[in-house]
Amino acid sequence: MMAVGYQADMDVLDDDFKETELAARSRAALNERFYAGQWGRGVE
Repeated sequence: MMAVGYQADMDVLDDDFKETELAARSRAALNERFYAGQWGRGVE
């Protein structure tokens, strides 16, 4: 899935969305999301 669009100005966001947008972000490791050859065997 790919998001297409542009980021809105902070002034137009509700308070709940502002909090989410300003929060620190983290990403899962690739080997937790993508598998090689069989399920459970993560990409190296």
